[in-house]
Amino acid sequence: MLVLSVTLVLDAGAALAAGDASSASASPISPAKQQAEIAGAKMAVRRVDAVKKLQDIGPCFTNRTAGEFALMMRSMAGDSAMPGDDFTKRFNAILARYGISDSSSHKSREATLKLHGRSLFADVARLVTSLQSERGDSRLTGTPPSPSDRNYRVVSKTQVNMTDRADPTKAMCACLEDGVWRIDIGDMG
Repeated sequence: MLVLSVTLVLDAGAALAAGDASSASASPISPAKQQAEIAGAKMAVRRVDAVKKLQDIGPCFTNRTAGEFALMMRSMAGDSAMPGDDFTKRFNAILARYGISDSSSHKSREATLKLHGRSLFADVARLVTSLQSERGDSRLTGTPPSPSDRNYRVVSKTQVNMTDRADPTKAMCACLEDGVWRIDIGDMG
């Protein structure tokens, strides 16, 4: 049985340092505008919470984060997904369409993820979903973050850092990308 677990928290050392929205900010953004940015960040978190299918979660993330999650699915699904190398071959064929291989440089891979991460995620999610349906299991598990469980700090008009109120080492941010507030988890690689 294949079960994908989506956890949207990382150690602050690997993610972004964030603070409380009530703390003083060096940002030249007006308090009213800061509240609007925080509302956008909370909307991004709510969109993640509303997702019921794996293929629907990609648009909630920045291209880079969605692409990193797509690459992580190789190890999450590869071991138990299908007997033999069928999953790996199909997964690698998807990566090849995006010019990503094991020999790709880190810089090249990052550039591709920043441009095409959500598209890559959608392709990988379709593969994983098809494998799940072959196995009779299409659950998306995990506990999405709640907007009320976060502290918010406006960094700029396009970025709001967020920390978990219960565990401040769990950080992420919301970024305005392509005109939509999306979750960015920082460096996962």
